[in-house]
Amino acid sequence: MKNNRINISSLIVLFIIPCFVACYNSKTTTGESYKYDFSSLYKPQKSSLNSECMVYHHKEKTSLLFFKQHTSELFFDIDKNGKKTAKLIVKYVLRLQESNELVDSLSTSYIINQSENGNIITSYLEINAEAGKKYDIIVLIADANKKKYRRVLIEVDKTDKTSYQNFFIEEKDDKKQPVFSRIVFSNKVYQVSYSRSNFDSLYVEYYKPINNIPNAPNVLSENNNNIHSPDTTYYINRTASFVFADCGVYLLKFNSSSKNGVALINSGIYYPDIKTVDKMIEPLRYLTTDRQIERIKNAENIKLALDEFWLSKTNDNERAKELIRIFYNRVQLSNKFFTSHTEGWQTDRGMVYIILGPPNIIYKNPESEEWIYGENPSFNVLSFMFKRRDNIFSNNDYFLIRDSEYQSMWAQAVETWRKGRAFSITTK
Repeated sequence: MKNNRINISSLIVLFIIPCFVACYNSKTTTGESYKYDFSSLYKPQKSSLNSECMVYHHKEKTSLLFFKQHTSELFFDIDKNGKKTAKLIVKYVLRLQESNELVDSLSTSYIINQSENGNIITSYLEINAEAGKKYDIIVLIADANKKKYRRVLIEVDKTDKTSYQNFFIEEKDDKKQPVFSRIVFSNKVYQVSYSRSNFDSLYVEYYKPINNIPNAPNVLSENNNNIHSPDTTYYINRTASFVFADCGVYLLKFNSSSKNGVALINSGIYYPDIKTVDKMIEPLRYLTTDRQIERIKNAENIKLALDEFWLSKTNDNERAKELIRIFYNRVQLSNKFFTSHTEGWQTDRGMVYIILGPPNIIYKNPESEEWIYGENPSFNVLSFMFKRRDNIFSNNDYFLIRDSEYQSMWAQAVETWRKGRAFSITTK
Protein backbone atom coordinates (compact mmCIF):
# COMPACT_ATOMS: atom_id res chain seq x y z
CA MET A 1 0.00 0.00 0.00
CA LYS A 2 1.30 3.42 -0.86
CA ASN A 3 1.06 6.64 1.02
CA ASN A 4 -2.00 8.54 -0.19
CA ARG A 5 -2.90 12.21 -0.48
CA ILE A 6 -6.39 13.69 -0.32
CA ASN A 7 -7.54 17.26 -0.63
CA ILE A 8 -8.39 17.96 3.01
CA SER A 9 -5.24 19.73 4.14
CA SER A 10 -1.86 20.94 2.92
CA LEU A 11 0.29 18.19 4.40
CA ILE A 12 4.07 18.08 4.22
CA VAL A 13 5.10 16.08 1.18
CA LEU A 14 7.78 13.50 1.90
CA PHE A 15 9.97 11.36 -0.30
CA ILE A 16 8.69 7.87 0.51
CA ILE A 17 10.42 4.58 -0.10
CA PRO A 18 8.04 1.60 0.30
CA CYS A 19 9.68 -0.89 2.57
CA PHE A 20 7.65 -4.04 2.10
CA VAL A 21 9.39 -6.09 4.72
CA ALA A 22 7.38 -8.09 7.20
CA CYS A 23 5.73 -6.03 9.90
CA TYR A 24 6.86 -6.62 13.42
CA ASN A 25 5.44 -9.88 14.75
CA SER A 26 1.86 -9.25 15.72
CA LYS A 27 0.95 -10.94 18.96
CA THR A 28 -2.58 -12.03 19.73
CA THR A 29 -4.42 -10.83 22.77
CA THR A 30 -4.04 -12.74 25.99
CA GLY A 31 -6.66 -12.30 28.68
CA GLU A 32 -7.56 -8.63 28.92
CA SER A 33 -4.57 -6.99 27.27
CA TYR A 34 -2.23 -7.10 24.32
CA LYS A 35 0.93 -8.54 25.80
CA TYR A 36 3.13 -5.79 24.53
CA ASP A 37 4.66 -3.47 27.06
CA PHE A 38 3.12 -0.08 26.28
CA SER A 39 4.96 1.74 29.10
CA SER A 40 6.83 3.86 26.54
CA LEU A 41 3.51 5.61 25.84
CA TYR A 42 3.79 7.49 29.13
CA LYS A 43 7.55 7.39 29.63
CA PRO A 44 9.17 9.88 27.23
CA GLN A 45 12.69 9.10 28.43
CA LYS A 46 12.16 5.46 27.44
CA SER A 47 10.79 5.94 23.94
CA SER A 48 12.53 9.24 23.08
CA LEU A 49 9.89 9.67 20.37
CA ASN A 50 6.71 11.60 21.08
CA SER A 51 4.91 10.63 17.90
CA GLU A 52 1.16 11.17 17.71
CA CYS A 53 -1.39 9.15 15.75
CA MET A 54 -5.08 9.43 14.95
CA VAL A 55 -7.65 7.89 12.59
CA TYR A 56 -10.08 9.70 10.28
CA HIS A 57 -12.90 7.89 8.42
CA HIS A 58 -12.98 9.51 4.99
CA LYS A 59 -14.63 6.68 2.99
CA GLU A 60 -16.93 3.70 3.57
CA LYS A 61 -14.27 1.04 2.97
CA THR A 62 -11.09 2.82 4.02
CA SER A 63 -9.85 5.20 6.69
CA LEU A 64 -6.77 7.36 7.09
CA LEU A 65 -4.09 6.78 9.71
CA PHE A 66 -2.43 10.13 10.43
CA PHE A 67 0.87 10.47 12.26
CA LYS A 68 2.99 13.39 13.44
CA GLN A 69 6.65 13.44 14.39
CA HIS A 70 8.91 16.27 15.55
CA THR A 71 12.15 16.21 13.54
CA SER A 72 14.15 17.42 16.56
CA GLU A 73 13.71 13.95 18.09
CA LEU A 74 15.26 12.18 15.08
CA PHE A 75 18.92 11.44 14.46
CA PHE A 76 20.23 12.88 11.17
CA ASP A 77 23.21 11.21 9.57
CA ILE A 78 25.18 12.25 6.49
CA ASP A 79 24.20 10.21 3.42
CA LYS A 80 26.31 9.41 0.34
CA ASN A 81 25.34 12.75 -1.23
CA GLY A 82 26.57 14.70 1.77
CA LYS A 83 23.08 15.59 2.97
CA LYS A 84 21.83 15.14 6.51
CA THR A 85 18.92 12.71 6.47
CA ALA A 86 16.90 10.65 8.92
CA LYS A 87 14.92 7.49 8.28
CA LEU A 88 11.50 7.16 9.88
CA ILE A 89 9.81 3.76 9.79
CA VAL A 90 6.04 3.43 10.22
CA LYS A 91 4.49 -0.01 10.69
CA TYR A 92 0.96 -1.01 11.55
CA VAL A 93 -1.16 -4.10 12.07
CA LEU A 94 -4.95 -3.82 11.79
CA ARG A 95 -7.18 -6.55 13.29
CA LEU A 96 -10.91 -7.05 13.65
CA GLN A 97 -11.77 -6.40 17.27
CA GLU A 98 -14.31 -9.21 17.59
CA SER A 99 -12.32 -12.08 16.03
CA ASN A 100 -8.74 -10.74 16.16
CA GLU A 101 -8.49 -11.57 12.44
CA LEU A 102 -5.65 -9.81 10.62
CA VAL A 103 -7.16 -7.39 8.10
CA ASP A 104 -4.30 -5.16 6.99
CA SER A 105 -0.61 -4.49 7.68
CA LEU A 106 2.19 -2.42 6.26
CA SER A 107 5.78 -1.35 6.82
CA THR A 108 6.90 1.89 5.16
CA SER A 109 9.98 4.07 5.46
CA TYR A 110 10.37 7.83 5.03
CA ILE A 111 13.64 9.55 4.15
CA ILE A 112 13.65 13.01 5.76
CA ASN A 113 16.01 15.73 4.61
CA GLN A 114 17.02 18.03 7.44
CA SER A 115 17.39 21.10 5.21
CA GLU A 116 14.13 20.59 3.29
CA ASN A 117 11.63 19.36 5.86
CA GLY A 118 10.27 21.52 8.64
CA ASN A 119 10.12 21.01 12.39
CA ILE A 120 7.13 18.66 12.17
CA ILE A 121 6.53 15.73 9.85
CA THR A 122 2.82 15.09 9.23
CA SER A 123 1.51 12.48 6.84
CA TYR A 124 -0.97 9.62 6.56
CA LEU A 125 -1.57 6.10 5.28
CA GLU A 126 -4.82 4.65 3.94
CA ILE A 127 -5.97 1.55 5.84
CA ASN A 128 -8.59 -1.05 4.87
CA ALA A 129 -11.36 -0.48 7.42
CA GLU A 130 -14.96 -1.10 6.38
CA ALA A 131 -18.05 0.65 7.69
CA GLY A 132 -20.01 -1.17 10.40
CA LYS A 133 -16.99 -2.82 12.02
CA LYS A 134 -14.59 -2.21 14.91
CA TYR A 135 -10.86 -2.75 14.64
CA ASP A 136 -7.72 -2.41 16.74
CA ILE A 137 -4.64 -0.96 15.10
CA ILE A 138 -1.17 -1.16 16.61
CA VAL A 139 1.21 1.41 15.16
CA LEU A 140 4.99 1.36 15.54
CA ILE A 141 6.93 4.51 14.63
CA ALA A 142 10.72 4.16 14.77
CA ASP A 143 13.89 6.14 14.10
CA ALA A 144 15.96 3.67 12.07
CA ASN A 145 19.23 5.49 12.76
CA LYS A 146 18.97 5.44 16.56
CA LYS A 147 16.70 2.42 17.16
CA LYS A 148 14.18 4.58 19.03
CA TYR A 149 10.49 3.85 18.72
CA ARG A 150 6.98 4.54 19.92
CA ARG A 151 4.14 2.03 19.93
CA VAL A 152 0.50 3.16 19.90
CA LEU A 153 -2.78 1.23 20.16
CA ILE A 154 -5.92 2.83 18.67
CA GLU A 155 -9.48 1.58 18.46
CA VAL A 156 -10.88 2.09 14.96
CA ASP A 157 -14.67 2.34 15.30
CA LYS A 158 -16.69 2.53 12.07
CA THR A 159 -20.02 1.47 13.58
CA ASP A 160 -21.35 5.03 13.96
CA LYS A 161 -21.06 7.77 11.33
CA THR A 162 -21.50 10.50 13.95
CA SER A 163 -18.61 9.51 16.23
CA TYR A 164 -15.42 11.54 16.68
CA GLN A 165 -13.27 9.65 14.15
CA ASN A 166 -15.57 10.89 11.37
CA PHE A 167 -14.54 14.50 11.98
CA PHE A 168 -11.30 15.98 10.67
CA ILE A 169 -10.19 19.16 12.45
CA GLU A 170 -7.26 21.27 11.34
CA GLU A 171 -5.72 24.62 12.13
CA LYS A 172 -6.75 27.17 9.54
CA ASP A 173 -3.42 28.73 8.67
CA ASP A 174 -0.61 28.21 6.16
CA LYS A 175 0.52 24.94 7.74
CA LYS A 176 -2.97 23.49 8.28
CA GLN A 177 -1.84 21.05 10.94
CA PRO A 178 -4.42 18.40 11.93
CA VAL A 179 -5.57 18.45 15.56
CA PHE A 180 -4.38 15.14 17.00
CA SER A 181 -5.13 15.52 20.71
CA ARG A 182 -8.43 17.46 20.44
CA ILE A 183 -6.88 20.25 22.53
CA VAL A 184 -7.65 23.68 21.06
CA PHE A 185 -6.52 27.23 21.85
CA SER A 186 -8.22 30.61 22.00
CA ASN A 187 -5.64 32.25 19.73
CA LYS A 188 -6.09 29.85 16.79
CA VAL A 189 -8.71 29.37 14.09
CA TYR A 190 -9.96 25.91 13.07
CA GLN A 191 -11.74 24.21 10.19
CA VAL A 192 -13.90 21.07 10.45
CA SER A 193 -14.32 18.52 7.64
CA TYR A 194 -16.64 15.54 7.32
CA SER A 195 -16.34 13.40 4.18
CA ARG A 196 -18.96 10.68 4.56
CA SER A 197 -22.11 12.82 4.44
CA ASN A 198 -23.37 16.28 3.55
CA PHE A 199 -24.43 18.67 6.30
CA ASP A 200 -25.28 22.35 6.42
CA SER A 201 -24.52 23.20 10.04
CA LEU A 202 -23.13 21.84 13.28
CA TYR A 203 -24.78 21.93 16.69
CA VAL A 204 -22.40 23.05 19.45
CA GLU A 205 -22.77 22.33 23.17
CA TYR A 206 -20.45 24.42 25.32
CA TYR A 207 -19.56 23.36 28.86
CA LYS A 208 -17.64 25.49 31.30
CA PRO A 209 -14.43 23.82 32.59
CA ILE A 210 -15.32 20.49 34.17
CA ASN A 211 -13.34 20.02 37.37
CA ASN A 212 -13.08 16.61 38.93
CA ILE A 213 -10.49 15.97 41.68
CA PRO A 214 -10.43 12.17 42.15
CA ASN A 215 -10.41 10.46 45.53
CA ALA A 216 -7.37 8.45 46.64
CA PRO A 217 -7.04 4.92 45.17
CA ASN A 218 -8.11 3.32 48.47
CA VAL A 219 -11.36 5.32 48.75
CA LEU A 220 -14.11 3.08 47.42
CA SER A 221 -16.16 5.79 45.72
CA GLU A 222 -18.51 5.66 42.78
CA ASN A 223 -17.00 6.36 39.38
CA ASN A 224 -18.79 9.59 38.47
CA ASN A 225 -18.29 11.40 35.18
CA ASN A 226 -19.24 14.67 36.89
CA ILE A 227 -20.80 15.94 33.64
CA HIS A 228 -23.59 18.53 33.83
CA SER A 229 -25.93 19.97 31.21
CA PRO A 230 -24.38 22.30 28.61
CA ASP A 231 -24.01 25.93 29.64
CA THR A 232 -24.66 27.19 26.12
CA THR A 233 -25.86 25.69 22.82
CA TYR A 234 -25.80 27.15 19.32
CA TYR A 235 -25.52 26.29 15.61
CA ILE A 236 -22.68 27.23 13.28
CA ASN A 237 -22.41 26.98 9.50
CA ARG A 238 -20.40 24.02 8.21
CA THR A 239 -18.16 26.29 6.12
CA ALA A 240 -17.49 28.72 8.96
CA SER A 241 -14.19 28.97 10.76
CA PHE A 242 -14.18 27.93 14.40
CA VAL A 243 -12.76 30.03 17.22
CA PHE A 244 -12.96 28.47 20.69
CA ALA A 245 -12.61 31.67 22.68
CA ASP A 246 -13.50 30.49 26.20
CA CYS A 247 -11.94 27.79 28.33
CA GLY A 248 -14.13 24.72 28.59
CA VAL A 249 -15.41 21.82 26.48
CA TYR A 250 -17.01 22.19 23.04
CA LEU A 251 -19.06 19.23 21.79
CA LEU A 252 -19.74 19.39 18.04
CA LYS A 253 -22.69 17.32 16.75
CA PHE A 254 -24.89 17.23 13.66
CA ASN A 255 -28.01 18.11 15.63
CA SER A 256 -29.29 18.30 19.20
CA SER A 257 -30.51 14.68 19.16
CA SER A 258 -27.21 13.13 17.99
CA LYS A 259 -25.78 10.69 20.52
CA ASN A 260 -22.19 11.23 19.44
CA GLY A 261 -19.90 13.94 18.14
CA VAL A 262 -16.41 15.31 18.60
CA ALA A 263 -15.38 17.15 21.77
CA LEU A 264 -12.60 19.73 21.98
CA ILE A 265 -11.13 21.12 25.19
CA ASN A 266 -9.69 24.59 25.72
CA SER A 267 -7.66 24.81 28.94
CA GLY A 268 -5.69 27.96 28.19
CA ILE A 269 -3.05 28.99 25.67
CA TYR A 270 -0.21 27.16 27.46
CA TYR A 271 -1.98 23.84 28.05
CA PRO A 272 -0.83 21.09 28.54
CA ASP A 273 2.21 22.93 29.95
CA ILE A 274 2.20 24.51 33.40
CA LYS A 275 3.39 28.11 33.05
CA THR A 276 1.16 30.16 35.36
CA VAL A 277 0.93 30.26 39.14
CA ASP A 278 -2.79 29.42 39.23
CA LYS A 279 -2.14 26.22 37.24
CA MET A 280 0.60 25.28 39.72
CA ILE A 281 -1.63 25.54 42.80
CA GLU A 282 -4.52 23.17 42.10
CA PRO A 283 -2.46 19.94 41.64
CA LEU A 284 -1.14 20.45 45.19
CA ARG A 285 -4.45 19.01 46.39
CA TYR A 286 -2.82 15.58 46.09
CA LEU A 287 -0.19 16.60 48.66
CA THR A 288 -1.90 18.94 51.13
CA THR A 289 -5.21 20.10 52.57
CA ASP A 290 -7.86 22.35 51.06
CA ARG A 291 -7.13 24.84 53.86
CA GLN A 292 -3.48 25.09 52.81
CA ILE A 293 -4.53 25.53 49.18
CA GLU A 294 -6.79 28.43 50.12
CA ARG A 295 -3.99 30.07 52.13
CA ILE A 296 -1.76 30.05 49.08
CA LYS A 297 -4.50 31.32 46.76
CA ASN A 298 -5.41 34.16 49.14
CA ALA A 299 -1.83 35.20 49.95
CA GLU A 300 -0.78 38.74 49.17
CA ASN A 301 2.09 37.36 47.07
CA ILE A 302 0.88 34.04 45.63
CA LYS A 303 4.17 33.20 43.92
CA LEU A 304 6.08 33.71 47.17
CA ALA A 305 3.55 31.61 49.10
CA LEU A 306 3.93 28.81 46.56
CA ASP A 307 7.73 28.93 46.80
CA GLU A 308 7.51 28.82 50.59
CA PHE A 309 5.25 25.77 50.40
CA TRP A 310 7.88 23.79 48.49
CA LEU A 311 10.80 25.14 50.50
CA SER A 312 9.08 24.04 53.70
CA LYS A 313 9.26 20.45 52.47
CA THR A 314 13.04 20.45 52.05
CA ASN A 315 14.59 23.47 53.82
CA ASP A 316 17.01 23.52 50.90
CA ASN A 317 16.69 25.63 47.76
CA GLU A 318 18.29 23.13 45.37
CA ARG A 319 16.27 20.18 46.65
CA ALA A 320 13.11 22.26 46.48
CA LYS A 321 13.84 23.17 42.84
CA GLU A 322 14.37 19.51 41.98
CA LEU A 323 11.14 18.51 43.73
CA ILE A 324 9.24 21.23 41.85
CA ARG A 325 10.77 20.10 38.56
CA ILE A 326 9.73 16.45 39.06
CA PHE A 327 6.24 17.25 40.34
CA TYR A 328 5.22 19.70 37.62
CA ASN A 329 6.85 17.65 34.87
CA ARG A 330 4.52 14.82 35.89
CA VAL A 331 1.56 17.22 35.93
CA GLN A 332 2.38 18.41 32.41
CA LEU A 333 2.79 14.86 31.12
CA SER A 334 -0.50 13.87 32.75
CA ASN A 335 -2.17 16.71 30.86
CA LYS A 336 -0.56 15.53 27.65
CA PHE A 337 -1.44 11.85 28.03
CA PHE A 338 -4.70 11.69 29.98
CA THR A 339 -6.82 14.71 29.00
CA SER A 340 -10.45 13.80 28.34
CA HIS A 341 -13.32 16.17 29.23
CA THR A 342 -11.19 17.21 32.20
CA GLU A 343 -7.56 18.23 32.42
CA GLY A 344 -5.27 15.21 32.54
CA TRP A 345 -3.94 15.82 36.04
CA GLN A 346 -7.50 15.59 37.41
CA THR A 347 -8.04 12.03 36.17
CA ASP A 348 -7.42 8.76 38.01
CA ARG A 349 -4.46 7.95 35.77
CA GLY A 350 -3.11 11.47 36.22
CA MET A 351 -3.33 11.22 40.00
CA VAL A 352 -1.42 7.91 40.12
CA TYR A 353 1.11 9.15 37.56
CA ILE A 354 1.88 12.32 39.53
CA ILE A 355 2.33 10.62 42.90
CA LEU A 356 4.02 7.37 41.80
CA GLY A 357 5.54 8.34 38.47
CA PRO A 358 5.29 6.36 35.22
CA PRO A 359 4.74 2.60 35.63
CA ASN A 360 7.42 0.09 34.68
CA ILE A 361 5.02 -1.99 32.57
CA ILE A 362 1.69 -1.23 30.90
CA TYR A 363 -0.58 -3.85 29.35
CA LYS A 364 -3.24 -2.19 27.26
CA ASN A 365 -6.26 -2.93 25.11
CA PRO A 366 -8.99 -0.55 23.88
CA GLU A 367 -11.04 -1.11 27.05
CA SER A 368 -8.45 -1.13 29.83
CA GLU A 369 -4.91 -0.40 30.99
CA GLU A 370 -3.01 -2.37 33.61
CA TRP A 371 -0.14 -0.47 35.24
CA ILE A 372 2.57 -2.47 37.00
CA TYR A 373 5.20 -0.84 39.23
CA GLY A 374 8.48 -2.56 40.12
CA GLU A 375 11.88 -2.97 38.49
CA ASN A 376 11.59 -6.75 38.27
CA PRO A 377 8.67 -7.78 36.00
CA SER A 378 8.56 -11.20 37.69
CA PHE A 379 7.23 -9.56 40.83
CA ASN A 380 4.06 -7.47 40.55
CA VAL A 381 4.93 -5.24 43.45
CA LEU A 382 2.03 -2.93 42.79
CA SER A 383 -0.56 -2.86 40.02
CA PHE A 384 -3.49 -0.67 39.05
CA MET A 385 -6.32 -1.52 36.67
CA PHE A 386 -8.00 1.30 34.78
CA LYS A 387 -11.20 0.67 32.82
CA ARG A 388 -12.38 2.84 29.97
CA ARG A 389 -15.68 4.59 30.64
CA ASP A 390 -18.33 5.32 28.00
CA ASN A 391 -18.18 9.06 27.55
CA ILE A 392 -19.63 11.16 24.75
CA PHE A 393 -16.75 13.61 25.17
CA SER A 394 -13.77 11.32 24.94
CA ASN A 395 -12.49 7.80 24.38
CA ASN A 396 -9.63 8.66 26.75
CA ASP A 397 -11.67 8.61 29.97
CA TYR A 398 -10.52 5.79 32.29
CA PHE A 399 -11.45 5.11 35.90
CA LEU A 400 -9.43 3.22 38.50
CA ILE A 401 -10.64 -0.02 40.06
CA ARG A 402 -10.16 1.12 43.65
CA ASP A 403 -9.13 -1.11 46.52
CA SER A 404 -8.81 -0.43 50.25
CA GLU A 405 -5.51 -2.34 50.19
CA TYR A 406 -3.90 0.69 48.50
CA GLN A 407 -4.28 2.72 51.70
CA SER A 408 -0.91 1.98 53.31
CA MET A 409 1.06 2.42 50.11
CA TRP A 410 -0.72 5.63 49.13
CA ALA A 411 -0.26 7.19 52.57
CA GLN A 412 3.45 6.32 52.43
CA ALA A 413 3.80 7.84 48.96
CA VAL A 414 2.08 11.11 49.87
CA GLU A 415 4.05 11.37 53.12
CA THR A 416 7.30 10.90 51.18
CA TRP A 417 6.42 13.89 49.00
CA ARG A 418 5.54 15.92 52.10
CA LYS A 419 9.00 15.17 53.49
CA GLY A 420 10.65 16.60 50.41
CA ARG A 421 11.36 13.50 48.31
CA ALA A 422 9.71 12.24 45.11
CA PHE A 423 8.26 8.81 45.82
CA SER A 424 9.47 5.82 43.79
CA ILE A 425 9.01 2.06 44.01
CA THR A 426 12.02 -0.26 43.67
CA THR A 427 12.34 -4.01 43.81
CA LYS A 428 15.53 -5.71 44.90
